[in-house]
Amino acid sequence: SNTLTTVDVPQGTMADGSLYDMEASGFFQIASRLSSSELVSMVKIVSDHGVDQSSFPSRDQVSDWIKDHEVGLRQLADSMLALSAEESQRLEPIELDLATLGLHFTVTQQHQLRTICRRWNALGLAGSPLAKVSAYPTASDALKSLRQQVDGEIIDWTQNE
Repeated sequence: SNTLTTVDVPQGTMADGSLYDMEASGFFQIASRLSSSELVSMVKIVSDHGVDQSSFPSRDQVSDWIKDHEVGLRQLADSMLALSAEESQRLEPIELDLATLGLHFTVTQQHQLRTICRRWNALGLAGSPLAKVSAYPTASDALKSLRQQVDGEIIDWTQNE
């Protein structure tokens, strides 16, 4: 297992000993523009760089290699799917059912409430800010209080160390 570097022009020997790949170059360029880099991955099973065609592995050998690493490949795929689902949820537009909130929000206030909801989720705060809205007499009061809550949240950058 080595680092895989994606290039769009032929390379000689990689100085750092990593493998290189040209086949995925176009995919990588487009995918990197459409998604965060954490969600763009390639797995190279067979490399033909510097290998005589007579030494190419057979289909059966490649199948065996994949089977031998099936658990690791499945773990990688599952972790990528989980990360993708998290990112999708983070980016998903927040739908507000304003009728259930019991307050009148102007269009500007609706945008502000969506922003607060995104920040709330990004900070990992418990519950939903929408559940707290009905406790306030006006939309303006609700926004002010919720904004103060998210603004006052202290992030502990060392909590996972």
